[in-house]
Amino acid sequence: MAEVNFKNRTLYHGDNLEYLRGMNSGTVHLIATDPPFNKNKDFYATPDSLASGARFADRWSWDRDIGGHDDWVDGIKAFMWSMQASSDDLRDCWETLARRGWFPHPSMFIGTNQIAKIADQHPDIVDEVFMNQFRKRLDDIEKELVELYPRRLHLLHDAFDAHRRGQYSLAVLMFLNQADGIWYDEHSNSVFRAQDRIDTYKGQNVPQVIGDILSSYIGLLSRPLPIWLNEVDRGKEFHDFNRHLVTHGVSVDYGTEKNSLQLISFLRWLSSFLESMKTKSKT
Repeated sequence: MAEVNFKNRTLYHGDNLEYLRGMNSGTVHLIATDPPFNKNKDFYATPDSLASGARFADRWSWDRDIGGHDDWVDGIKAFMWSMQASSDDLRDCWETLARRGWFPHPSMFIGTNQIAKIADQHPDIVDEVFMNQFRKRLDDIEKELVELYPRRLHLLHDAFDAHRRGQYSLAVLMFLNQADGIWYDEHSNSVFRAQDRIDTYKGQNVPQVIGDILSSYIGLLSRPLPIWLNEVDRGKEFHDFNRHLVTHGVSVDYGTEKNSLQLISFLRWLSSFLESMKTKSKT
């Protein structure tokens, strides 16, 4: 193989043809391109496609579309890391964070895997990092969930409003309720009941359907996480956030910003599984 004359996992700003021509021959196995190409035209989906009726405006500028959009750049960085990580690395990363109550989306930011490594030794640092991340994304996540589940629009708005007002005890209960609800709408069982959850996960054949990166993330459905452990699995020394303890009135100190933000991350994670399965069923 020829000598590589460019940096790996690097985002370049410029004309793609100029950069591609500057790469030594034989150094790249595959090049995948995707619009926009900035042709200053409108394109429409064909009538027989799943996206029938959709329009794409091929107009692009760095300042408007990238400048200031940290989420986009973070997503690219996270994708680059995911392409280099093994399935075991990904699974361990998500599970470590989920045991701490956090369910960050794979596209959130490149530091996710580094943060996971210190989760047990420095939980306060991990909590602060993710609390800041989800504070910044609050409006976007609310909009995303409302668009996905319009029947629950008023309930989701009320839950997010309660969170913003600092009524975390109310927000926590509402977010738990909506998590159960959006799952029930699709599967007619409970995401918080172990057998229902595991049967659904296995029945969807997730690893074969959506690949290593997302299946490692969605695979948390089959793991014994604190949020849904039953009484036997919790044991006497259990002190983590748990849906059963909250909804049955056993826990009385759950009304915190951290718990509310963690449930927002949980809702987004849950919707990732449900929407991935919907997308697969259309293809």
